[in-house]
Amino acid sequence: MLHIRGITGFPSALRLIICASLLPGLLWAESIEVGTRQAPGFGRVQLIGTELFRGQDSTQDIRLVTNSYHGQSANELYLDFDQQLPLQLRDSAGNYQIEEPNYIFSPEARMGSGAALFNRIENRVVISAPEELWPGHGRLHDFSIEMWLRPVYFYRRNVIFKKYSLLDGKKIGLEIYIYRQQLHVSLWNLFTDADNQLHSVTLVSPGQIGLNRWSHIALSYTTTNGKLMLAVNGNEQDTQIAGDRQGVWTGAFHALDRTPIIIGESYSGLLDELRIARTDLSTHATHPNNQLQTSVYPALEVDYESMRGEQKAGMVISEVIHPEGRHGSRSGRIRYQSSQPTGTILNFWVRYSQDPFRADASDREQPWEPIRDIHNIPDFAYIQWKAELKADPMGKSTPVLKEVQIEYQPVLAPTTPANLRVVRGLSDGKQICLEWVRSPERSVDESGGYYVYIGLRPGEYLGRIAYRADRSGTTRPIRYEGVEALPLEAQEQSEMRVRPEMMKRQLVNRVRLIIDNRMLERNIHRLGPRANLPMLEGNRVYYFTVSAYNGSDAESGRSGAVQAIVPPGN
Repeated sequence: MLHIRGITGFPSALRLIICASLLPGLLWAESIEVGTRQAPGFGRVQLIGTELFRGQDSTQDIRLVTNSYHGQSANELYLDFDQQLPLQLRDSAGNYQIEEPNYIFSPEARMGSGAALFNRIENRVVISAPEELWPGHGRLHDFSIEMWLRPVYFYRRNVIFKKYSLLDGKKIGLEIYIYRQQLHVSLWNLFTDADNQLHSVTLVSPGQIGLNRWSHIALSYTTTNGKLMLAVNGNEQDTQIAGDRQGVWTGAFHALDRTPIIIGESYSGLLDELRIARTDLSTHATHPNNQLQTSVYPALEVDYESMRGEQKAGMVISEVIHPEGRHGSRSGRIRYQSSQPTGTILNFWVRYSQDPFRADASDREQPWEPIRDIHNIPDFAYIQWKAELKADPMGKSTPVLKEVQIEYQPVLAPTTPANLRVVRGLSDGKQICLEWVRSPERSVDESGGYYVYIGLRPGEYLGRIAYRADRSGTTRPIRYEGVEALPLEAQEQSEMRVRPEMMKRQLVNRVRLIIDNRMLERNIHRLGPRANLPMLEGNRVYYFTVSAYNGSDAESGRSGAVQAIVPPGN
C-alpha cells in the first residue's frame, strides 16, 4: 500500500492517504483514516461520556469514561495517581498537601491512566492533615473512605491507610489494614461514651482479599446513629454501631493530633482512586441488599419495582468530513475496527450526502444508517460517523473503538481552462468576446461545461455565466462546439477561405463566448438570485475568469483573469 502524507489543506490530525486498494470494481482509491498507524489521532471528534487514550499500538483509541469521583463537591481528598511522575501527585480536591509521594507509577490502573505501585520498604505517600480538614479538631462528622487495591504480596500485617497519634499514652486514630488476608478497619480509642470513657471499634471482612485482583474497599461513618460500615466490591462485609444503650458515642481524634495521613507504608501492590468524602455511603446504596455502586464503567441500573433496566452509553461523533479540494466520491466504503469484550456493545452509524449538512443536524434532517464493521457507500461529497459504546451490565469492561477508515474513488475536478483572452476583433460597445483553450476531459464536453465569472474589481466576482443561447434561442451550457461553430474575426474569416486547414489547426480546442446584455439577462432568468450579474455599460472595466466543471459538479480551479473595457456607445 502506498501512503502519501501531508496533503495541503487537510486537518493535521487527519492524514489524507493515497492508497492502492482493491475495492469492488476499483483499482485505486483514496482513504481518510483515523486511529491507524499512518494517522494515529482521531482529529476533531465530539466525546460524550467517552475519552481518548493511548492504545497498545501507540495510536489513539476511544473508550468509556470511568465512574470516577472527579469534581464532586463532597470530595475532601481525591488522589487518582494518573500523574506519570510521583512528584506531580496532587490532591484533585485541592485541599491537602502531598508531603512525600514515594511510590512507583504504574499504567496498570483500575481507572484513569495510572496507579500507585508500592513494592519497596521506603514506599509510602505522606499527606499533611491540618486541623481545618478531615478529621478536624472537633467532633467527627459523616465521612467515607474509598480506594481500589490490587495486592501482589501479603506481609503478616499490611497497613494501607493510617491516621493516628500516641498522645496521652494511647493509640488514638484510624487504621485500614489486611491481616491474614482479611480486611480490617480499627478505630482506636476514637469514641467517647456518656461517662467520658474511650472506646475502640474494629470491623473485619469475613472474606479474603485476593492476590493480583482489584478489590474496591470502602469505610463509612454516619454520625446520627453511629453506624460504621465496611464494604468490599460494593457488598457490605461488617457493620458496627459506635454506641450503647445510653446513646451514640461521640467520635473525635485527639485535639492535639497533627500527625499526617500515611498511605501504603507496609503494603505491597497497586492502589488507585483514593477518596475521602464528607458524606457517608448510605446515599450510594442501591436496591436490593444495600449494595454499593462500585462499577468501573456505567453499569446496568435496574428499577426493581418495574423490573426495567437502564444503562448509560457513551458517544463519539465525528465532524462532517469534506476534504478540501475534493468533489465527492463514487463507490466508497467505510469500515471500523473495535474491541468488544464479552457483554459490551459498540454500535456504529454513518450518514452522507452530496450537499453540505450541519454536524448537529437531526436524524430527520440527515438520517443515520447503522452499519456493521464494513459498509459500502454510494456517491457522496460529505460524510459523518458516530459510535455508541456500552459497558457490560456489571460495568467491568468497556468496548474500544480503535480506528475508522473511509475509502473511496474521488471525483476529480477537470483541468483548469488555459490561455483566457479577450478577442478584440469580436468585442465592441455592445459585446465582449472571450476565448480559452478547452479542458481535455470528455466529461466537460458531454455532461459538464464552463463557468465564466464576471466582476467589476480585480479578484472580486459578482456572479457567473453558465449558459449561452444558440441561433434558435435555446439555452444550453457553455461547452466546446468545434471549430465550425466558432465566431471569427474578419481577418480570420479571410484566412479561413484561403488556408482552411491551417486555421483549423490554430483554432482547434478553442472555446469562444460572446457576452452581451441579452446573454446576461438569460442567465439571470435561468439562475435567479444566484446570478448577480452586472449589465454591460460603456466606459466601464469588466474582469473575467473561467472554470470548467464535469457531470458530478466538480469544478476546476479558475483560469488567469483578463479585463475588458466596454467603449462608449453601448
